[in-house]
Amino acid sequence: MVQTTWDTTLWEKGLFMGEQYLDCHLGNTKTISLGRRDGGSLFIGGWSRGGHIHNHMPVIDLTGKSQPTSHKATYYSLAIPAFSIPKWSMYFWEQLAMTVYHEMSQGDVMIISQNGHGRVAVVTTILAYILQNKRYIQVPQSNLLAEDPVAWIETIHCEDSMDSIIQNICIYETCNKFSSSPSLTMRLAELEISDPKYIYYPDVYSQLEIDTEIKEEDNIYTCPVCLKEHNTMVEAIMCHSTSLTTCPICGSKHELPVEAYTCCN
Repeated sequence: MVQTTWDTTLWEKGLFMGEQYLDCHLGNTKTISLGRRDGGSLFIGGWSRGGHIHNHMPVIDLTGKSQPTSHKATYYSLAIPAFSIPKWSMYFWEQLAMTVYHEMSQGDVMIISQNGHGRVAVVTTILAYILQNKRYIQVPQSNLLAEDPVAWIETIHCEDSMDSIIQNICIYETCNKFSSSPSLTMRLAELEISDPKYIYYPDVYSQLEIDTEIKEEDNIYTCPVCLKEHNTMVEAIMCHSTSLTTCPICGSKHELPVEAYTCCN
């Protein structure tokens, strides 16, 4: 298991409820990193297990909580029920991975849930799998991630990372849909799964505000924030995501985030 860091004062303040927490991960676990300029790392953890953030760290909170008053960085509040799975489209997964990549180009990022298992493990593993071949991304035990993503998160984070078999299936199916491999197909077959069942387009994407009104009759796409019309869905969705207009590689500014992302890709 990768060495984790945590604030010892949390124990002194009584934020841990029993000795059973000593048998599992504590604090923040470092996963992937971006080794370029001011690049940071992707940390994961659980509120009840000493997971902690600082006021200028971008956060993806899978419990759906509101942003703390003192928090100054971007706070993505994505509500996923405990012991469940994110039912997101591949397009949303790729956009979320792009967002994490951008945030990591400027420093550390945190993905957190209540216990740091299940939801965090699923989201982190899939994002790591999508980003593993991205420029400057550094992945511990990268061969294991490519071969068996579930075994990867259980090795670098916690052996009890997964809450249910449905979460294993979600990881294997989503990763295999992004980049098919014989090893992932074999693991799905071992779980007696044939067709993807956990990938679909939801009606809303919580506070990430990434769904958009689509006018199919004339192929006009509307930004959900400013209502400006665009010719493509990508332009409409990314229109008001102003934090993503800088290329994470060369630092040049662009009008649209999608242009910044593809600048040095």
